[in-house]
Amino acid sequence: NPSKSNFQNFGLQSIDRHDEPAVMLAETMLEEVYCSKFLGIYLNRGLTWNDHIDHVCSKLASGIYVLRSLAKYCPSQVLMVAYYGLIYPHLTYGLVLWGSWANNQFIRVFKLQKQAIHIIAQLRFRVVQGSLQITATVDASLSLHLGNNFV
Repeated sequence: NPSKSNFQNFGLQSIDRHDEPAVMLAETMLEEVYCSKFLGIYLNRGLTWNDHIDHVCSKLASGIYVLRSLAKYCPSQVLMVAYYGLIYPHLTYGLVLWGSWANNQFIRVFKLQKQAIHIIAQLRFRVVQGSLQITATVDASLSLHLGNNFV
């Protein structure tokens, strides 16, 4: 469907171009976009993961809201099921691609995950995460990308 199609130029440097290419598909001029979603991953012109991490953080914040609401009425086992249904898929989808991005961006994701774990364990936010038993139940694939920098 040409009316839903667009195109994107990729490059490592942001260059102010005066001669933008004109791309046509089935006699329809395609719009150039800065960021596009491809297979659930947000790609931007500068080949950074900032837009995707913003999207993931938004999804995690929504899941954390639900966890907080459930925490008033449900035990930790139910909260863990909710975590794996609402938060975990957003954390792990495409993690091999975007998980090694710069620490200053990824730390936002880590802090949201830490909030979720504190809600599940029903702990105050001053407790050190390394001492929690509940973190052992969170999948190790996230730890591979987090490294020891954040724990």
